[in-house]
Amino acid sequence: VTKVDDKVDSLNQTKPMKIELGEIDLGNFDVDYGDENSGMFAKLKFIKFNTHIKKLDLTNNDYAVGDIFLNGLNLDFNQKLVQDLSLTSNKIENPNSTSTPLKINLNKINLSDIFIKYGDDKSKTYALVDLETLQTKINTIDLATNTFNVEDILLKNSKIEAKLNLSSTQNSPESTTTPSQPLSFNLNNAMLEN
Repeated sequence: VTKVDDKVDSLNQTKPMKIELGEIDLGNFDVDYGDENSGMFAKLKFIKFNTHIKKLDLTNNDYAVGDIFLNGLNLDFNQKLVQDLSLTSNKIENPNSTSTPLKINLNKINLSDIFIKYGDDKSKTYALVDLETLQTKINTIDLATNTFNVEDILLKNSKIEAKLNLSSTQNSPESTTTPSQPLSFNLNNAMLEN
């Protein structure tokens, strides 16, 4: 019985999952997702997506991605109102768990013909993004210190609309704010056309 127990113990001591990805090249992608329980509905389509994953470290929450190219994205996301189940759910949290801040290294991002429609009925937040061209070169992003260093941004023939209902989040008794690092955003060059 001792050998079996030792074997079970050794199986329970899992090593972190190691995943290696290289180039991702997807075309004519179409996803239709709906979840009645959470009230989340999304439709996603795009013509072309290409990038290269340089680093994928799940244990340390550390990622590096090469240039990102996305063409012909059409995303329609809607969060419907659902019955608040927070009073009936018994969420168990591990007091010893710690989260590792996300570290991500990006380079160039090229987006073309992007259309995004976002709606959240609970917070009454709605947005419409219609981009013909968005190109950027990102030097560094450090989410732990809330620091963003962007080399340049080119935004052409684009329209962005947003409707926010800030009163619903300010008056909510459940909302608790935690102090965070002030935002540091450095942009070297921006070109806006139409």
